[in-house]
Amino acid sequence: MADMNRTSLLLGLVVMASTTVACSGTYRVVKKTGTGGVVALQGPQESAHQAANQYMASQCPSGVDILEEGEAVIGADTAATTRPGFFGSNTSASTTEKREWRITYQCKGTGPAPTAPAAPTAPTATPPTPVGQVRTVIITF
Repeated sequence: MADMNRTSLLLGLVVMASTTVACSGTYRVVKKTGTGGVVALQGPQESAHQAANQYMASQCPSGVDILEEGEAVIGADTAATTRPGFFGSNTSASTTEKREWRITYQCKGTGPAPTAPAAPTAPTATPPTPVGQVRTVIITF
C-alpha cells in the first residue's frame, strides 16, 4: 500500500512538473501575508493564471477568495530624441507605463468574506473646501 502511495505521488509530481515545463506562463509573488497575498502574472496569461491558481491553492488549503484582479502600473519607460534644428536642438520625449496583471487573494476562513462595492449615493450637501490645502494638477502634452 505504501509503495502504491509513493508511486501515485511520484506520478503526480512528474505530471505537474511536465505541465509546468510545457506552459511558458508563470507568476511572481509580489506580497505574501498570513492570510493571502498578491501575485503578478508573467508570460502568456492563460498558463500564467493556471500556475498562479496552483500556487494560491497550495497556500490556502481551505480555498481562495479573489479580492481584486487587474492591471497594475509598476513603472515607466521614457525615451527621448534630440534633433538639431535651425534655432537649436529640439528634444521630444515619450513615456510608456509598464504594467502587469495582478491578483490579490485571501484564504477562505481568514477574514470577512469579500463583498461587492456599495452603490454610490448622492451627496446630501457640498462639503466645505479645506482652507490651506494645495492640489497639484499635472498636464501632459
